[in-house]
Amino acid sequence: MVVKPAEDPMLSRILSPDSAALLVVDVQNDFCHPEGLFGRLGVDLTAIRAAAKRIAGLLPVARRAGVPVIFVMMTHDKSTNSEAWTHRSATHREDACLAGTWGAELFELRPGPGEPIVVKHRYSPFVGTNIEHLLRATGRRSLLVTGVATNVCVEAVLRDGFARDYHVVLIADCAAAYTAEAHRTTVENVRSFLGRVVDSGHVRAHWQDSTRAVPDS
Repeated sequence: MVVKPAEDPMLSRILSPDSAALLVVDVQNDFCHPEGLFGRLGVDLTAIRAAAKRIAGLLPVARRAGVPVIFVMMTHDKSTNSEAWTHRSATHREDACLAGTWGAELFELRPGPGEPIVVKHRYSPFVGTNIEHLLRATGRRSLLVTGVATNVCVEAVLRDGFARDYHVVLIADCAAAYTAEAHRTTVENVRSFLGRVVDSGHVRAHWQDSTRAVPDS
């Protein structure tokens, strides 16, 4: 179950265009495209691609409401691959999103004019990037998080954002994992311990109402 703003007065403040930033996490070819690394490995990308499509539909609504959009991308190369990172699992495998490759490029989404791309080298953009400078410069205290995979990089953003006293919101239908169970586990973690879980339709309606409430100049 997702929460509707009308059922949670604090949520209306958290979703406010004056407070919120929309984060798009790791929607990249290696993670999402049938010819990317995960696609070539035979991973079912149905949920991933559906989430990317819903993100694409939400972006223009955010832009019209004046909500900053921040794209977060993963890249790797020899200069950033520590031993701990390279051998983080018992099964050695090729890394996704190698710097400078097609696989690292955005999948079916493009930033609008002036929208920043934060490049990270670990699961969380709060490690070694300028994301907090971007958030402070625009006075953002609410992080509305979308992208892939829900249980890895999306959850890392939510956890690290919460630990830094941001309000964190998972837009559940704009995020996806490679199994339904992995997605559900993060949804429950967020709802129980970190912040809010909402549906993109409710966010869209809230922002559209906010836009209509602004008087014409």
